[in-house]
Amino acid sequence: MTFTLSSAALAAPVRRLVAGVAAPILAFAAPLPAAATPLPAPIVHGDAFFNVGSPPQAIDTFGTLIHSAPTHGTLVFSSTGTPSPALTATASLDPVGTGSGTVSGFLRYTFEILGDDCLGAEGCVPVFAFAAGRVAGYAEPGFFTGFESIARWSLRNTSEIILVGDSLHISGAGGESDVQGFAETHSLMLRTNTEYRVVMEVLARAGGLEAGALSVAEAFVDPLFSFGAGVDPGRYAFHFADGIGNSPPVAGVPAPGGLALVMVGLLAMAVRRSRLNDGWDVRAGAPASTSGACQG
Repeated sequence: MTFTLSSAALAAPVRRLVAGVAAPILAFAAPLPAAATPLPAPIVHGDAFFNVGSPPQAIDTFGTLIHSAPTHGTLVFSSTGTPSPALTATASLDPVGTGSGTVSGFLRYTFEILGDDCLGAEGCVPVFAFAAGRVAGYAEPGFFTGFESIARWSLRNTSEIILVGDSLHISGAGGESDVQGFAETHSLMLRTNTEYRVVMEVLARAGGLEAGALSVAEAFVDPLFSFGAGVDPGRYAFHFADGIGNSPPVAGVPAPGGLALVMVGLLAMAVRRSRLNDGWDVRAGAPASTSGACQG
């Protein structure tokens, strides 16, 4: 018996064979998109307020907000987008009277990975997410003196499902202190040409009901992203929202958290000196006797 195959019957498997061989070659040669679609602008916000007296202050741009009141203390919120996004919140309360202060803020920004589309529903690009964070607090012994610090960040998809993140939360009463930190590297697989959202938050609260009792709280968080082993930088690239960097801080330049602490310390010294110059008894919360008073 003789079998005869038509040209049409032979064409179909040949086309499938050619397509199977050519697909990976074309995919390897496919260039990155010529121009990335603009991503949503970062959203940054900070608040600083005392429970009584001075009106609250707010900031909606990258930079530093300093809210200082001679009768309370100093609140500082600092945010940067470059060289890497970072947030710091610091509260230093040494009230002449009694009271508390809270400073908090957040940063939300978006990034994507440009490159060949991932096949299937799973991510195809290995990525490392490194994040450093710190919380610290101290309160002198006193009636209801205390502190609270929060530092956290998370990576989310467009449905706001958290894929990875870190969080710290501490609190303490008079006579207590606490310092905690994290420096974590998370490994995950992300999809190309897909928006991912980073949410960063910090909070520092300090105060008490005893006049002049010092309490300090500080929080700091800073995430970075990098490709995993084997990723070809010629085929894949990070694309961050305008104003957002992804580089480690320059060596020798103090981190925003360190700068904020130095700033708070200097301001606290200035406030103490101002009180003494104005004739205030810091511990009693009342005008001091001029005899024997320290003159700055």
